Amino acid sequence: MSNWQPIETHGGHCSPVLVCRETPTETIRATSAFLDVTGVWRLFGSKGGNRRLRFEPTHWQPLPEPPETV
Repeated sequence: MSNWQPIETHGGHCSPVLVCRETPTETIRATSAFLDVTGVWRLFGSKGGNRRLRFEPTHWQPLPEPPETV
């Protein structure tokens, strides 16, 4: 089951989500990103937090729960 939602439904919160871009001529590219307070999508992560996302996302979904440890 897919949880991808149109980017327009995101709501502008700053927590990390998965984003992708889908067009008839492009392959889906997904990455973890967040929308900063200025409305710019940025890569999420220790090395990526200051870098602007290189594509304009068309869809988003919440991050999955992390695996349970034994």
